[in-house]
Amino acid sequence: MLELGFRSTQRSQKLKAKVEIFVASTVKVKTKNEEPVQAQTEESFIETERMKPVVKEYVRMKKPDVTNQPQNVLHAWTALEVLSPRTFKRKSDFATGPNKQIILISNSELPWVKGEKSRKSKKIVYEIILGSISLPPAYEALLNVFTDNRPDQCTNNGYAAIASIIVDKAGRPIDDEACYAISSFAWGFPKA
Repeated sequence: MLELGFRSTQRSQKLKAKVEIFVASTVKVKTKNEEPVQAQTEESFIETERMKPVVKEYVRMKKPDVTNQPQNVLHAWTALEVLSPRTFKRKSDFATGPNKQIILISNSELPWVKGEKSRKSKKIVYEIILGSISLPPAYEALLNVFTDNRPDQCTNNGYAAIASIIVDKAGRPIDDEACYAISSFAWGFPKA
């Protein structure tokens, strides 16, 4: 919202007005020993946060009416896609390809330093998993905010990759736009 204050086009002013209306009407926050308060502007919220740390409890908002508007359907679909990552129960589940080999970099020399040779008419590449998220605590945190009262609640055990990158036999990212992947779950989980 601060960025929109520096913009002078008519489009940016309309967007700023929409953002201000949205911010004013969103989540009500209840702090310990205090009554619920309206969401604050960004500037005053930053100042409040600097003054004293506050433990926040989320007050559940009324569910919106089902309207079946295309935009709402797409938002729901996106949320389902983002919050339903591909899961792995064992490190070996991360392995792909015909050989499905896993090398723990923290325990050994980098594989491309060894100078391995590829098979005839094949190319050596390495996919490096740049971290993973343990799903049980992540879903527990989500369910603290978004209650699921269904008797058949999903139980996701295991891990979701945060990001990965594919490198060539010399350890350089391959010349392809698809050489890296960032998990939509890792991006969307903190926003939820």
